[in-house]
Amino acid sequence: MAVLIAVAVGTTADVVIMLVYTVVFKIVQGNFVTPLGYGRTLSLHPAVILLAIPAGNEVAGIMGMFLMVPIAAIVAATWRTILETIDPTAPAITAQGAGAAAAAEPAAAVPAPAAVPATAAGPATG
Repeated sequence: MAVLIAVAVGTTADVVIMLVYTVVFKIVQGNFVTPLGYGRTLSLHPAVILLAIPAGNEVAGIMGMFLMVPIAAIVAATWRTILETIDPTAPAITAQGAGAAAAAEPAAAVPAPAAVPATAAGPATG
C-alpha cells in the first residue's frame, strides 16, 4: 500500500525507498520475527516452523501451509508427553532444546583447587 501511495504522489526516489523498505521489512518479518513468535507460542523451534510451511505446501497446497504449523505443534506436544510418561525424571524438552532445562538449574558449587605459592628462585636444590 505504501508503495502505491509513493507511486501516486511521490518522486521516483520515494518509490524506490518505499519499495526497498517494504521488501526488507517483509524478509525480516517472514524469516525471523514470525518464526520466533510462533516458536515461543507453540513451544517449537523456529527452524521447525520454517520447514513446516513449505512441507505443508507440498502435501496439501495452500490449506497445508495453514495447517502444518498447528499439526507440528500437536505432534511435538504429544511427543513431549510420551517422553515425560516414559521417564518422568528426564529433563523437560522445550523449544530451546534439552539444555535449556539443565541450564535453568543452579550448578553445584565446586571448590577451587588450593593455590601453590611460587618461589622467585625456582625449585629448591639440596
